[in-house]
Amino acid sequence: MSTLELKELSHPSGEVIKIAAGKTLDLKSQGSVTMPTGSVIQVVSAEEPYSASSTTSGTFVALGGGASITPSTTASRVVVTISCDVRGSDTNSFGFGIMRSINGGAYSMVQTYVRHATYPVLSDETVSMTYTDSPNTTSVVSYKVGLNVYGSSAVQLLPNPYTKTGNPNGSGGSAGLWTLMEIQG
Repeated sequence: MSTLELKELSHPSGEVIKIAAGKTLDLKSQGSVTMPTGSVIQVVSAEEPYSASSTTSGTFVALGGGASITPSTTASRVVVTISCDVRGSDTNSFGFGIMRSINGGAYSMVQTYVRHATYPVLSDETVSMTYTDSPNTTSVVSYKVGLNVYGSSAVQLLPNPYTKTGNPNGSGGSAGLWTLMEIQG
């Protein structure tokens, strides 16, 4: 096999550079590739494990298993999407948000929370949120659900009836789904 070494590959205006039919251009094994700004570099999907996580705290608490991603560059952005099932009870309102930890540090709120209305009775709800984060790191970035309560009764993550594999009365299964997408900065 021959090796062709070039400083720059160019083409005449109006033309495109093509790879011959049946041939493969391998960009991964021979070095690095810089994608255009806005390109999706990696995607991480995870189920939010159901673990009977709950809180009675008036300040946000990071709950559940969450999901983690390691950005390729400090300029990368991370699009974070979570959809999970939450139970509020009695006459309490609850707050919901996305919390972040960098390299195992403390969790802090990164998304403006959603405050849900007061429920007169026990109420289950699917809550979804998307946030574009700029963590400015190449260390592991972890995200968890943040919940708080405006009152005295607990708010908790619930198993999702569509992903639950365990007991229909609340054990086993999943409380929701995470998607993390690294975007080239």
